[in-house]
Amino acid sequence: MTMKNLFDFMRTSWFRALNKIGYRRLFVFETRLARTPSRMQPKVKAAIRRLRAEDKSDFTVLFPGKTALFRQRLTRGRQCWGAWCDGSLRQVIWTATGEAEIDYLGCRLVLSRQEFYTFEAWTHPAWRRLGLHQATKTTCYQAFFDKGFRRGLAAVLPENRPSIAALNQLGSRKIGRLVSIGWGRWRRCFYRPEAGSHRPVTVIR
Repeated sequence: MTMKNLFDFMRTSWFRALNKIGYRRLFVFETRLARTPSRMQPKVKAAIRRLRAEDKSDFTVLFPGKTALFRQRLTRGRQCWGAWCDGSLRQVIWTATGEAEIDYLGCRLVLSRQEFYTFEAWTHPAWRRLGLHQATKTTCYQAFFDKGFRRGLAAVLPENRPSIAALNQLGSRKIGRLVSIGWGRWRRCFYRPEAGSHRPVTVIR
């Protein structure tokens, strides 16, 4: 084990221990849409679009037992964007506007009219490292840009290096972190901006 791997292991173990006593945190990334985003192309042929209610069977194949969740989120105005390869749904990304629930921290983000939040991006293991995540996300970004949105937000675990690498590749930058302390009704969540970051992120319980 190299020194770097040892350090990463100790760091991860430390935060897992803190998690057991009610401390959790996520890195917050921002993507600014000042102009029409460039759509990235995957390494495989894919049909990318927003999922509709009639796509519930495709979603359920990828996520067995999640049909009710799919319907509930669409009813609440959440959007799901997906990539189909060989006729099957292989990758999805959820988006929210207005407010975004972050169940892991027990809080919500209040989003302005020009902001949207992306969450729960997931790719079938056999179809990873083929650029599906980036292609789906940039297609989603373009659709939001066309509707007047100018800022995309995402929150990821610091240990989730593949997601962070994908965000960096898309031109996103880390602007702060969300921290949650406590349990149940005693849980408190707050936002800590990075040095030099002045654009606010509003957090409520």
